[in-house]
Amino acid sequence: MIALLVLAGLALIFVLQNQNEVRTHFLFFTKTSKVWASIGVAIVLGAALDRLASMWWRRRKQKDS
Repeated sequence: MIALLVLAGLALIFVLQNQNEVRTHFLFFTKTSKVWASIGVAIVLGAALDRLASMWWRRRKQKDS
């Protein structure tokens, strides 16, 4: 329980410290958003791409066996 409160507090501090706006250029569009939102999207996209690459790698290894 205490760990969740500490984690929530750290997340709140992170969001409050990164309120600046940033202009993000990605493939075919440009978006202006908060720094913390851009970091969050980058983390989610990175995790999704990692998961897709892992699934592809496992299927490739199974076909080769």
